[in-house]
Amino acid sequence: MTGGGSLLPGLVVGLLVASVLSVPLARRLGYASGYVLSAAVSAGLIAVALQTPTVLAGRSLDFAAPWLSSIGVRFAFRLDGLALVFTLLVLAVGALVLAYCPSYAAGAGLQRPGRFYAAMMLFAAGMVGLVLAADGVLLYVFWELTTVSSFALIDHRGDTGHRRAADRALLITVVGGLCLLAAVLLAGTTSGTMDVGTWARDPARLGGALGVILPLVVLAAATKSAQLPFHVWLPDAMVAPTPVSAYLHAAAMVKAGIYLLARLAPLFEPHPGWRALVVAVGLSTAVFAAAVALTRDDLKALLAYSTVSQLGLMVALLGVGTFEAVAAALLHAIAHAAYKSSLFLATGAIERRHGTRDLRRLSGLSRSMPAMATALVLAVASTAGLPPLLGYASKEEAFSALLHGHGPLTIGLLLTAAAAAAVALTVAYSLRVAAVAFGGGPVSRREAPGWMLVATGVPAVAGLALGVVVSRLSASLAAASGDATGHDGHLDLGLWHGATGAFWASLAATGAGVVVFALSDLSRRWAGVLPDGRDAVEAVRRWLRQLGDVLARPLMSPAPAVHLAVVLVVAAVAVAGAWVHETPVQSVPATDVSGQETVLALLLTVACVGVAGARDRLAAVAVLGTAGFLVAALYVLHGAPDLVLAQLLVDALLVALIVFVFRRMPREHPEVARPRRIAAAAVGGLIGLVAGATTFVLGGGRELSPVAGHYLHAATAGEAGGNAVNAVLTDFRALDTLGEITVLATAAVGVVALVGAYGRERDR
Repeated sequence: MTGGGSLLPGLVVGLLVASVLSVPLARRLGYASGYVLSAAVSAGLIAVALQTPTVLAGRSLDFAAPWLSSIGVRFAFRLDGLALVFTLLVLAVGALVLAYCPSYAAGAGLQRPGRFYAAMMLFAAGMVGLVLAADGVLLYVFWELTTVSSFALIDHRGDTGHRRAADRALLITVVGGLCLLAAVLLAGTTSGTMDVGTWARDPARLGGALGVILPLVVLAAATKSAQLPFHVWLPDAMVAPTPVSAYLHAAAMVKAGIYLLARLAPLFEPHPGWRALVVAVGLSTAVFAAAVALTRDDLKALLAYSTVSQLGLMVALLGVGTFEAVAAALLHAIAHAAYKSSLFLATGAIERRHGTRDLRRLSGLSRSMPAMATALVLAVASTAGLPPLLGYASKEEAFSALLHGHGPLTIGLLLTAAAAAAVALTVAYSLRVAAVAFGGGPVSRREAPGWMLVATGVPAVAGLALGVVVSRLSASLAAASGDATGHDGHLDLGLWHGATGAFWASLAATGAGVVVFALSDLSRRWAGVLPDGRDAVEAVRRWLRQLGDVLARPLMSPAPAVHLAVVLVVAAVAVAGAWVHETPVQSVPATDVSGQETVLALLLTVACVGVAGARDRLAAVAVLGTAGFLVAALYVLHGAPDLVLAQLLVDALLVALIVFVFRRMPREHPEVARPRRIAAAAVGGLIGLVAGATTFVLGGGRELSPVAGHYLHAATAGEAGGNAVNAVLTDFRALDTLGEITVLATAAVGVVALVGAYGRERDR
């Protein structure tokens, strides 16, 4: 742990604690508790910001504590240049959104503030933990934490529409999470370490597994960052409250995929084909989503597809993978977080003031809400990439990186042309949004509440301020890009670099966007031509449900024997496969069996056959009790009186319980068809064969593991009288024993309740 490293787990734990405390806090303050939580997040933001000089000096903050030491998993966090950028974004936008929530909730009629704020803070903790995690397993844990918390936030109202959107988001992002888990486990087992930084610094340690890890990483990032064809969950998630959209789907959650690609960017260097695929997916998403956004009249839906488009551009830049391209992607991520969070928050205020989000019904915002209109115009101008806003600087850097990336100039020109098409469409839909600030409209002035206006205006003004002083970001982004790519470099950010190729591409794209906007009525006719992908997702969902029905149908029998047979057969096959694969047959020791043991074994076999063949239920119970006593006799021969007592007690209780149940049922077993009897005999024989063979193979002569040796030594030295079983149950695993007793007691109560209910129903 380096100096200041304890800040990192403290920050994550603090956010988790805030999530828990938000419930009682909301009971007392209602949605006004958002101000308190905003102050808490702001404190974390300041604490991280104070570490900026240390990080820019090339000294990362590190914290590590043991977790699962046997497999090399640690509670490891690292704050370097890349993590610093995303941590500041998550905390800054989070603080603003939480301050916005109380005013928004007052007019939106949101319910259950405790649950809402708990999920918001849980998401913040998950996202901060994700970007700080230095261990692969820890990264996956926080990745899934963002998935679960976002599901709760999208489904905040709990009605059918919200649940369907939340289910769709969960289905797609969980698939990505499983891909990430597979990639993490494969990388960890191949490289011998779970340290994410080691994977990125030395991809050669992953060997041939890298060819499998890369597609898994791409799939995980594509699902989280809403790339084609996984983009459909993001527009549907707009049913969530506006603060959720501003936080999760503009600044934080969708950036998780961007962060993952940036963090693991060096893995793609040995495989240029995967780089090309990432670039193609990113640019295709950017153009397609921008075209769909132009056809949307609902402001929130337009912003959702705009987000998908901007994420596509970032993914394409990360696919190029050069130092300059990664820096441009990070700069665009900052610009996007600023202007898109402002636009989403402005949408909530406008909807509250005018009662609609339909662009066809909105106009004259500059007269009714002048301050909000100013923030809206600033954010839209940054979206369109107009100087001197930060969006302009990020657009120029993106064009330059694509134009001068890997490969011949022809490839660079093609990539720049595709990006220019996306930018042109972005300019067109940005002008549509800006138009709501002008024209005729309500004369009465009714500005948004103070904190709602502040939360909306701060990121919009920040986009202007950071654009003017964009050169001040050069050092921070150079450090972040260096940590991402593993290469040092120099950035010279600015609003003007001369009449470069990037400038002319930007100018041409802006001009084309104005033309497309002038033809917007014609452009919006594309709405029926461009599919949004929902039908495809629903078709996949129906297919998965049908497949589940087909696979589950054989197990849907009401007979407990069917379910028990499945469990036993699977266990038998697994155990048999394990000992056949791992244990050489020649290691089986010779075993001396006494005559007394042979007689007891034969009697026990006869008793078991008698239980299986008895037609009378009480006779079967009596023979079963006899089998239990025979087992106790075997324990006597082996000198285990404690096991004898336990066996007799369990046997007596079991027989009494079965008799208690059977007295409510017919005396004789129902007639069973011959095929079922044969199947039951086969299952029983398989279980007996595997159990007997396992005992025979592993019962003697097997080398003790270190854990077993420790148990035997402790049992001999302790008060258990040399009885390792007693020592394990009472000394080492007392809580497990207590849990088992609790489970058995609960099961017994349940059986008694069911039998009573059955008896009352029969008496009726």
